[in-house]
Amino acid sequence: MSNKENLSLVKSYIAEYLTYHYPQLKIKKTNLFECPFCHQEKWSAKIYPQFGYKMTCYNCGDKGNIFDIFKIIEPDMKNLKEEEIADYLIHLLDIKTDKEIDALLEKYYNSGFYLIPLQPNSKNPVQGESWKKNITNDVRRWREWLDAGLGLGLVCGKQSNVIVIDVDTKEIPEEIKNLVNGTSVAETKKGWHFLYEYDEDFDSINHVNLRRKGYEIDFRANNAYIVVAPTIVDEFCRTWNDKKISKIPDELKKFLLDLISKDTKVEEKNKDEEIIDAIEKEDLGIKNGLRGLDGECNDSWIKLGGILRKQLNPSQVEFSLQTFNKLLATPMNYHQVKAMCQQLSKYDTFDKKDLAKEIIEHLKLESVRFANTMELNKSLGYTKKEIEDALDYLVKEQKVQKIGKQFKALNKIEWVDDFMDRGKPLDVVIPYFDKYARFRRGSLIVIGAKSGKGKTTIAMNIIKQIVEQGIKPYYISTESGSNFDIVSASLGLKEGDYFLPPRDKFIDPFSIELEDNAVSIVDWLKPTDSDYSITDSLYEKISNQLTLHGGCVIAFAQLKNENEMYAEQMIHAYASLVAKYHWSKHVNEKTKEVTYDNQNTYFKTEKIRDSKSGLQYMNIPTYFDRDTKLITLRSGE
Repeated sequence: MSNKENLSLVKSYIAEYLTYHYPQLKIKKTNLFECPFCHQEKWSAKIYPQFGYKMTCYNCGDKGNIFDIFKIIEPDMKNLKEEEIADYLIHLLDIKTDKEIDALLEKYYNSGFYLIPLQPNSKNPVQGESWKKNITNDVRRWREWLDAGLGLGLVCGKQSNVIVIDVDTKEIPEEIKNLVNGTSVAETKKGWHFLYEYDEDFDSINHVNLRRKGYEIDFRANNAYIVVAPTIVDEFCRTWNDKKISKIPDELKKFLLDLISKDTKVEEKNKDEEIIDAIEKEDLGIKNGLRGLDGECNDSWIKLGGILRKQLNPSQVEFSLQTFNKLLATPMNYHQVKAMCQQLSKYDTFDKKDLAKEIIEHLKLESVRFANTMELNKSLGYTKKEIEDALDYLVKEQKVQKIGKQFKALNKIEWVDDFMDRGKPLDVVIPYFDKYARFRRGSLIVIGAKSGKGKTTIAMNIIKQIVEQGIKPYYISTESGSNFDIVSASLGLKEGDYFLPPRDKFIDPFSIELEDNAVSIVDWLKPTDSDYSITDSLYEKISNQLTLHGGCVIAFAQLKNENEMYAEQMIHAYASLVAKYHWSKHVNEKTKEVTYDNQNTYFKTEKIRDSKSGLQYMNIPTYFDRDTKLITLRSGE
């Protein structure tokens, strides 16, 4: 981490620094608190993260950032430089720098841990009860969560091979005080987390609260998690001791299992499993059946069927009624319910839902899209009146749009509320750029270069580095007479390392259908018949494909003489990273002669959607070895 990054990190710890010196100070989640300098009003002071974590008091004025406040609180050290103050505060507040965090994440990975993201300054998972969706052992994903200000939770039990004794007091109960030592321990704000190797005798145990047994202890195994460092909750950062996770001592194990009685285990049974079991058996567990419908079953069931028919088709209604019938204290026989379902047609408010569905499916066909009443009549075989009734219903329900005499189906979006599944990081390290940018599934990376400047050589070098990661990419060349096979062989690649189209197959970029979650390299992305006026549409097509299939596309683009790409603005709109590959330029001071060095080359980035450093524009120096055809980052880069 650079000095500049250290300073920015330390600034974000202003709240921790204030509470360190003023332990009684209470800072709300809105960053409001009583000013410790004037004490004039309860919520007069506030920290503004958007302005560099500066503190302002409405009574005594601006106090500045953590370095300014340090000089007020520590006048004897006011002459120190900001870098020196930062070093002092890093040790004082136990601030984890990037180097320390990377080492901590590596420790978690080597321990076989699986983690989940937690809400900022909270023990709560980002996705609430659906937290299991985000379980991962991907270190890059963990790093992304931390960079986004999220916390980390360790998944307990079989998956991470750990069980945890969570003591909620600093005073460890006498019964276990001499038993819990000798293993990995994390200090929490109220107490301690003691980690032990997973034991199959705890296999049926989830999160057990032992407070009713008289102990301020929670036991966490399967289907539970704990907060782990470097997460900060309530201005407290958990810390680990230097011991490894050990096997749980027999005496401690017996003590816990005796406390966690069989009744407790049954009580803590996974509710999800109970529900799944009930669904499979079609048994809701209602004892003695539903009562109060004697003499009213026929009418009640027909009314219920009519209500269900508004949303369900006839077979779904019958299934529902047959299922509800089983809940009755005195169920009707199967044929009675079936007969009632047959009566529903005369009460149905709209009897053409099945036809309406057929019309929708027909209008969504790629070859149709628009149709009038007569065309639908001929295609579907229903009467004109039936078609018109169904269309009136569909227009009223806003499922079909009428444009003149034509009808068009509207696309209904199936909305979801889980966002953590989106934007997952790629399962591949992107050569040359991974150090500078974050890439997610669905990323488009565009590399521009002039004709004859090495696009194919770069493409093959990228393929080589991806293959070395155990991934088999897809390669498409649109250039006739390309020497990719020669470059490929020079780099040590062999047949079977990557996919490519058949030799006699012409690939039209507009017709490319990407494979799911694949890494695809397109060398180069050239419009059909070299019609560069449609380049923007071509990139839009690739972007849409990435939305559907995930993975990533690394596309090479031809640079014009002005070193610009065709449809450059559109490329910047769709791409996650845009870079241009250049040879170094040298000018003879005496003769003014211009020469270009094709060995000391570089990438010049022009857009980075998610920059690790915050910078968009940078030069990434590379070196091209003419003999081996290898392109590598220059030493120190």
